[in-house]
Amino acid sequence: MKMHDSKLSTDVAQGIFMKTAKKLRKVKQRNEAISNQQVSLENWIEKYLPLKLQHQITETVEPCVPQEMRERFIEISRSIAASLRREIVQDTGNSYLKKKTLDLITVLRLERTVYEEEARRIKL
Repeated sequence: MKMHDSKLSTDVAQGIFMKTAKKLRKVKQRNEAISNQQVSLENWIEKYLPLKLQHQITETVEPCVPQEMRERFIEISRSIAASLRREIVQDTGNSYLKKKTLDLITVLRLERTVYEEEARRIKL
């Protein structure tokens, strides 16, 4: 086999390049679609799930609240729901769930450290 027989022709190389570029575009589009789905899911968890849970809690607890406290309970529930709805209306589509989660973990670690130090001090 001669050297020129093993080389790709310009047309074949161009064809391979085009196929690879097309596959790469498809992978990028799929990656973007998955990224958008993730952002949408995070946004739903951050904004809409709290309102849904608040309504479920209200519906579950309300029948158990004594009659004399029910009006106050409903007032508080409506206030919470209104606050959660405002967040949805003001939503920009950006999720800050990861940041909020990391902030919460930091706070919990700090509280654990303080609790452990307090427990050690009491034992001494």
